[in-house]
Amino acid sequence: MEKIVYILGAGFSAYAGVPLMNNFILKAKDIYYNGESKYAYFGKIFSKIDELAKVKNFFKADLYNIEEVLSLFDTEAILYRNTKFKSEFIRFISDTIEYYTFKSLGINLGMANWETSFLGKDTPSKYAFFALSLMGTSFTTSKTGNVSKGDLILQRVKNENYSYSVISLNYDLLLENCIKCINDYYEPQVHLEFEKEKYLKEWGTPHLCKLHGSIDTKNIIPPTWSKNTSSDSIQKTWKNAYNTLKDATQIRIIGYSLPITDNNVRFLLKSAMLKNESLKKIDVICLDKTGKIKSIYDEFIDFNYYEFKNEKIETYLSPAGNLKKSSNQISLNNLEKLHRNFMDQS
Repeated sequence: MEKIVYILGAGFSAYAGVPLMNNFILKAKDIYYNGESKYAYFGKIFSKIDELAKVKNFFKADLYNIEEVLSLFDTEAILYRNTKFKSEFIRFISDTIEYYTFKSLGINLGMANWETSFLGKDTPSKYAFFALSLMGTSFTTSKTGNVSKGDLILQRVKNENYSYSVISLNYDLLLENCIKCINDYYEPQVHLEFEKEKYLKEWGTPHLCKLHGSIDTKNIIPPTWSKNTSSDSIQKTWKNAYNTLKDATQIRIIGYSLPITDNNVRFLLKSAMLKNESLKKIDVICLDKTGKIKSIYDEFIDFNYYEFKNEKIETYLSPAGNLKKSSNQISLNNLEKLHRNFMDQS
């Protein structure tokens, strides 16, 4: 059984419109200046960030980078037990990410060519395709001609050869929203879900380990801060991530630039490899216009079966041509063929 871990960075979510760390403040200001009352408190956040400008009298600081700002506020909150503003700032991060994250897949059945619309449309459908492929699913109908919502049966299809888990460095709910939309629309007998709480040694359900927290729990930490000072839930997530990496046969890193600020992830990977006896392959997929990111990975990874692919993720996520089709069934259980074809493209 191949146990494959996907590590997802900011580049994975950026294609869906989720702000990157270095343009987060600018994106949040766009929301604020729209004038919606829900986001009026953003003004106080921006004023507080302006106060941080004093730091630049002594040190270089990128106050448009949300993780650097969060690190400064987080340090103050921990050292002086002043958590009130940090809570407001986490609310600000959560509201901004939620604003830019799709809530619906736009599924619109009721036509003969249902295979073009059963996952929704445009960008959201690509993320749904990826999430459902991790699960291993199929859609079946006994009807010919126009197929409506109640005519499709969704179920999981266990793959005896491959299982998947996800480690995410992102705060957003892209994958969770996809699964929720699919569950709400198709109402399967057994709802699809990621395992977030505990480690399942057999990988029967894909793990989802969100190392820096998640906007739904309001438990968000900057990558620069020590995980030893974090909540029990964050520490448990890191332990689950360690176990998935320890047991992985393949690691696939998508849209993650391995920034120097996130040394904790580097040490997590290294420590897990001390116990890993089965790793066969490390693939990195990341858009790298200057070659800098590849250089970082080349210096970090010393493994004969490591490959770097300089490419956008849009085609990797595309369901077009990557669905197993029969006359009345579509199986989303073909991620390995997709991955091989993608990596083999020149």
